[in-house]
Amino acid sequence: MRARGLEERTFFHVSDEPHKDQLERWQACKDMITPYLGNCRTLDACSDIEYAGKNEREYSVACEHKIKPFIEAGCRPLCTYFCCNPRFGNFPNRFMMQPLPRLIVLGASLWRYDIDLFLQWGFNFYNTFLSRREISPYGNTDCDTLYLSGDAFIVSPNYAGRSANMSIRLVAMREMWRLTRILYALEAKLGREAVTKILDDEGCTHFNEYPTEDGWMFDFINRLSEML
Repeated sequence: MRARGLEERTFFHVSDEPHKDQLERWQACKDMITPYLGNCRTLDACSDIEYAGKNEREYSVACEHKIKPFIEAGCRPLCTYFCCNPRFGNFPNRFMMQPLPRLIVLGASLWRYDIDLFLQWGFNFYNTFLSRREISPYGNTDCDTLYLSGDAFIVSPNYAGRSANMSIRLVAMREMWRLTRILYALEAKLGREAVTKILDDEGCTHFNEYPTEDGWMFDFINRLSEML
C-alpha cells in the first residue's frame, strides 16, 4: 500500500460500537494490529465519547443521534454515520418508509458541524442476517424482517446487465451532497457566520431540528442556489 501511495488513505476497522464489557478485548485487538499499520488509520463505529479514539489516527464514528457530546467536546476528526439507527426522533436516514427530504436535509448538518467523514450501511447487501441466504431486494427489502426496508441497500441488481440500478433514495443522497456543497460555496462567498444565520432563520439548527412542511426543502435549495 505504501508503494502504491495508498497508506494515508487506508483505514482498518476493528470493532462496531463496542460496549463496556467488550472494551478489554477491543483494546487487545487494537494493540495487536497497531504495530503493523504504519501510517494507516483505524476507523470504528463508536458512539460513546468515553471510548473514543484519543488521536487523529483513531477515527471514532458516532451515530448521528449520539454525536452531540463529540461536537460539544470539539472532537476532531468529527465523524458520523447512520445505519439501522436512528429510527425515531426526525433524524435523517434513508429507510423506504421515510420522506426523501428527511434524507436530503442531512446535508445542512454535515456543513454546520463541518463533519470530516460520513459513513452509511449498506450499499448492496442482498442477503439475510449473517448472510445465511441470498435474497433479491426486489421481493425482500428487509433481510427477512431483521432491518427496516431499504437499510441494507441503496442500489438494486441489474441482473441482465450485470450491474446496478439506482434507487430514488440514491438520487436523494446526491441531493444531500449537493446541498452540502452549496452551503460550502456560500460560506466561501458570505462567511460561515452568515450562512449559519441563514440556517438558524430557517429553523434548520441540528440533525433532527428542521422544517417539515411540504415543499420546504426544494424551495430552500433553490433559494440558496439563487444566493450564489
